[in-house]
Amino acid sequence: MTWIQTYTGRQVYPLAMGVEQIDVRDICHSLAMLCRFNGHCTSFYSVAQHSVHVAEAVEPKYQRIALLHDAAEAYIGDITRPLKPHTILHPWGMPFKVAEDAILDVIYDKFCISPDDVRDSHDQIKHADDMMLATEARDIMATHPEPWETLPEPSPFLIEPWSPETAEVRWWAFAKRLGLVSGDLIRDNTGR
Repeated sequence: MTWIQTYTGRQVYPLAMGVEQIDVRDICHSLAMLCRFNGHCTSFYSVAQHSVHVAEAVEPKYQRIALLHDAAEAYIGDITRPLKPHTILHPWGMPFKVAEDAILDVIYDKFCISPDDVRDSHDQIKHADDMMLATEARDIMATHPEPWETLPEPSPFLIEPWSPETAEVRWWAFAKRLGLVSGDLIRDNTGR
């Protein structure tokens, strides 16, 4: 099988994605259902909530990019941070990071985010992502056996994990405010 079925029922080919395969409802729902740290946190904490917090921590002109910075995970899942930079072959035979970056490029294209804007935002989003990692380490992880990598100071706010349903609604509302979506997050009787 070379495709996945998404939440909205789309047939998506992760290694041959085009903008027509991207549906923001799939991204929103999937990120709300994905738990950070491969589920090794003290309570459920979604990629969607993490993305909202990262977006809140950057300049307004970079918030759209920040909210979508982990959106490829909606289509291919995630590999934990210590492994991601290495040339780890996904079962598809392609380095995971290459596949993830290619999908993210398609997502940015779908939302009319230019490569120049992505490059310009990189340092600020990386810092916000690392700050949230430090905050998550402090607030939703067990006592550490040894210090994590060098990270910036954590955010002064305390993370209160959202349910998947709340994360989905809040991610959607933030995306709507940024002009990434229009309308309300409405589900019919099939859950879509």
